[in-house]
Amino acid sequence: MKFICILSVFISSFFQTQNIPEVCFMGHRGNATLDVKTAKVGTALGSILINDMLPVLSFEMTITTGGHSTTTVSNANNFTPEQKTLISKIKPGSKIIFDKVKVRMSDGKIIALAPGTYTIK
Repeated sequence: MKFICILSVFISSFFQTQNIPEVCFMGHRGNATLDVKTAKVGTALGSILINDMLPVLSFEMTITTGGHSTTTVSNANNFTPEQKTLISKIKPGSKIIFDKVKVRMSDGKIIALAPGTYTIK
C-alpha cells in the first residue's frame, strides 16, 4: 500500500510540474544567471509551458543592486520605458526579479506564475 501512495505522489508531482508555465527572459527560464550584455538588451518578458509560449498580461519587475531595490509594473509583456531605462543601467551583481506574472493559458484561464530571479554576472 505504501508503494502505491508513493508512486501516486510521484506521478502526480511529475505531471503537475510539467503543466506549470515558467517565466522566460532573454531565452532563459526563471532562476538563471545572465551576463550583463544579454540582460541589457531585454525589452519583453515571456512565459513558456514545455515548448509553447504563453501571452504575458502583466508583471512586476524588481531590480536589486547593492541593497537598493526598485520595483515597477507593466500591464503587458513589453517593458515600460521606465523598465527599459532600469535594465539599460543594470550592473554585474544585480538581481532582476519578475513577480506577479500573469499569463493566459490556452484554455483562457489567467494564472499567476512563480517568481523568476535572474542574477547578473
